[in-house]
Amino acid sequence: MSIVNLPPDVQQLIIAKTKEFHPSVCATCHAFLDPYTNPQTKEQILSSLWERCQLDHLFDNRLSPQIQAQLLQRRVDILPSTGLFYLIRSQRSELSKIPTGPAFFTQLARTQKPDSLESLLQTEQCLKDKNLLLFINRLLNNTPTLKIGKIVVENHSFHAKTEAVRTWLRANLPTIQAITDLDLTEARLTQIPAELSLFTGLRELNLNGNSIKHIPANIFQGLNQLQELRLNYNQIQELPPTLFQGLIQLWHLSLSYNQLQELPPTLFQGLIRLQTLYLSDNQLQVLPPTLFQGLIRLQKLHLSLNQLQVLPPNLFKGLIRLEKLHLFLNQLQELPPTLFQGLNQLQELHLNNNQLQVLPPILFQRLKLLQEINISHNQLQMLPPTLFQGLKLLTWLEFRANPIAGLNLLLPILRQTIRTVIGE
Repeated sequence: MSIVNLPPDVQQLIIAKTKEFHPSVCATCHAFLDPYTNPQTKEQILSSLWERCQLDHLFDNRLSPQIQAQLLQRRVDILPSTGLFYLIRSQRSELSKIPTGPAFFTQLARTQKPDSLESLLQTEQCLKDKNLLLFINRLLNNTPTLKIGKIVVENHSFHAKTEAVRTWLRANLPTIQAITDLDLTEARLTQIPAELSLFTGLRELNLNGNSIKHIPANIFQGLNQLQELRLNYNQIQELPPTLFQGLIQLWHLSLSYNQLQELPPTLFQGLIRLQTLYLSDNQLQVLPPTLFQGLIRLQKLHLSLNQLQVLPPNLFKGLIRLEKLHLFLNQLQELPPTLFQGLNQLQELHLNNNQLQVLPPILFQRLKLLQEINISHNQLQMLPPTLFQGLKLLTWLEFRANPIAGLNLLLPILRQTIRTVIGE
């Protein structure tokens, strides 16, 4: 295929950028660009290709020595702003197995399924670079006094820019370690940059509203001063058992609105100062019996909007300072009689919107500080006479939307001792 077979605008761009190129190279690039119907996108890719492309990395020994020499003289770079550059680098040893010419790009296109320039940013190293730049951009926006320097602003190479950022971070550790609050809300992150470990002075870290799916086990290693960590509204599917190891100052942890289906038994081990834990709106079906063991300072626990069907009898054992417990909008059908035993500081309990059919008579026994109970929207047909016995501080009881028999007789009795009763 000759250059004359290419569209006129592509011909002009090629001539303007290179003046002399082997026809097979033009054909290869044209085949690669076929999926892109947007002329502007094509021009962006071609411009990047001809300006910064070391074709010797791609074609190795497939071109004649004369052509290779010409390409080497131009020192053009292969798409450093896309995943193609890193894919080629990482698979260089496998290039002999890939057919020469358009077939390589066809295979790449099929693997990457490209429909835009953005979709090429899919290889591991490129994702790391992309997330680091998003990370540093947000850091600079939130910290006006922080200056990285002209090298990052003026350098147009994607990979070179990230390397400049990494160099700057390593050279300015005292400045980085002095940062205590880092807000990365909706920063479009898909990964947490490894460089986060340099921010050892962090006390608050907000990663809400990103697209994070997986978190490396050592990502928070060294952040021993961290007190608040928010990971809500991501796409996290699993958590490593040692993820929070060493975060002995952590008192607030929120993991709500993710896609967690299970949690390692030792996930929260060692978080002796944890006071607030949010696990709402995930896909949790079961919880390990020892999951909350050792959380002696925990005051608020949110487990609502999951798919929990059963709870281990000793799940909350040892939570001697727990004040608020939310279990609503699950699929609970029954509760162990001693489930809440020992929760002597419990004040607020929400069990509404489950599938509970019966409550053990001693379920709330000795919960003397309990002030609010919500068991509405279940399938309860009766309430044991002694269920609320001894709850002298109970001021709010809601049990509407249950097929409870004798409700007309029950309501007046309850309202004699409870200020607010909602049962209709």
